[in-house]
Amino acid sequence: MPKIIIDEEDIFNFVFFPDSLSKKKLKYIESNQAHFARDIEFCKKLQEDLSTPLPDSIKKKISEGIVDRSRKIFRLLPAQTPLSTAIHFNSLAAASEQQSPAFLSFKDASDKVLVRLLLNENKQELFLFSREFMQGDKIRCTFIPGKETAEFVVKEQPIPIKFPEIINEILIESV
Repeated sequence: MPKIIIDEEDIFNFVFFPDSLSKKKLKYIESNQAHFARDIEFCKKLQEDLSTPLPDSIKKKISEGIVDRSRKIFRLLPAQTPLSTAIHFNSLAAASEQQSPAFLSFKDASDKVLVRLLLNENKQELFLFSREFMQGDKIRCTFIPGKETAEFVVKEQPIPIKFPEIINEILIESV
């Protein structure tokens, strides 16, 4: 008489889908339930748990733990400009006293995203340099430490934006 081999899938089917088992396997498991008691009990407990509705608080925790791989998130830190590439210019003594615009640069660790912020008396603008975001993509910038956010659609540069005075890092993500 050939030996009957019972595996985990057979025990699972015994509990969840007994009709899917061959008559021989079904009869063998039924007559040897003491031998498979621990595995059968585990599957029965699983079946019971699956039939119990989850509270919304648990569903929320689960959904927060699921990462959407289609979303792009980049952490940008201040980019240090080497002295050899710093721009120096002379101003004439007779020139009017205008404050020259200041630029702050932020980039991610993999150099995929570069953001330059223009600070001027009259305006603040964001320049986004990246192949990760295309025209028409909606993105959110979170300025840290204040956690102030701005959402916009990537379009022609520059993007007029209001940002806080102190920025230690910028999180950019697709929305």
